[in-house]
Amino acid sequence: MWLIAGILGGVVGIAAAALAAGFRINLSPSMPKGVYRLVQCDQRAGRDAAVGELVAIDTKAASSNAALAFFRAQGWLSTSGR
Repeated sequence: MWLIAGILGGVVGIAAAALAAGFRINLSPSMPKGVYRLVQCDQRAGRDAAVGELVAIDTKAASSNAALAFFRAQGWLSTSGR
């Protein structure tokens, strides 16, 4: 019983640490399935996205962003029904 509780606690701890470090698992068809690490790419973070990198945009947080409206008008960015 203690062994199972210890293993379960270890798995939960590792999962929490991975989330805090920015790791995410994608199982949706939105992009290739796998494990991804989220990093901030903007002027405040001092890092730009490079050619060839996969980029995810939080469209809910930036719903009033003019650039996102342009991307949607061009058909480059779809809206999820959520």
